[in-house]
Amino acid sequence: MIKDLPFGEKEVFLEVNHRQFKCEQSKKPFSEDLDFVKKKITFTNRLAHKTIQEVLENDIHSVAAKGIVTKDI
Repeated sequence: MIKDLPFGEKEVFLEVNHRQFKCEQSKKPFSEDLDFVKKKITFTNRLAHKTIQEVLENDIHSVAAKGIVTKDI
């Protein structure tokens, strides 16, 4: 599950199926890379960019009030 930009007031989560492949030489399995999300990350690149923009334009408390980030460090 990958968190994406909200749709209006609703949170959006994408359920993405990665295709699995097997290396012909080593026989080890691997998944395809997706350009919109990095490995081991649970949010899209566009949500990350939007969050950074929100924090730069506002204070962390107002961004946290929207549910985008928390105030905890």
